[in-house]
Amino acid sequence: MKRKMFCPELQSLLGMTEFSGGELLMDPSNEPPLGVLHLRSVHGKVATASWDFADVEFRFEVYFVRVESAENLDVSALNSLSKVPVLGILEYLFRAEWLRPAAPGEVPEHFEQVIEGRGSLANVPASATAVGIAFAGVVFRSEASDECVGLCIDDVNNYSLRIVNGVQVDDELLAGFDRVPLSELKAWLEKWSYHGPSDDRAQAS
Repeated sequence: MKRKMFCPELQSLLGMTEFSGGELLMDPSNEPPLGVLHLRSVHGKVATASWDFADVEFRFEVYFVRVESAENLDVSALNSLSKVPVLGILEYLFRAEWLRPAAPGEVPEHFEQVIEGRGSLANVPASATAVGIAFAGVVFRSEASDECVGLCIDDVNNYSLRIVNGVQVDDELLAGFDRVPLSELKAWLEKWSYHGPSDDRAQAS
């Protein structure tokens, strides 16, 4: 099985705790408007989260969230979209996409005999021939979980991220993602990032 992971460096992910109590910003001149979002901390630190894609193999690509420092960004022209709650819980969203051989009669004979699937890693079939594991977003929760803000890949609008708030976080993000709490992140990445010569690790930052 060919497998690639598209994920920021561990330190970039851990550094997202610094945006506790900060805000999410957007540049109104962007096209699409939510293709790039900015996180600003209460101390003025800025990071950029953007939609991106990469190939797992020829004609099979996955979408992921790229995270980069943006310390020199002028935020004066940016619009505030949402406040980030003071953190109690930080969750990282990951998702797998895969190719598997089609079963007899599953697709028309004149089509390529493969099926593409998407979901949590537990749903990757044993018959998968290629798998892309992508960092797909992050959820900020307050201590009491009464305030929640998440950003993730938008599966409806092309080339975009989306912001979800409150109850949407559970109703719309629970299915189809692996939700990894901060305390388990390092071990989770070590488990899934490399398992042999058929695997590859691709950085998303």
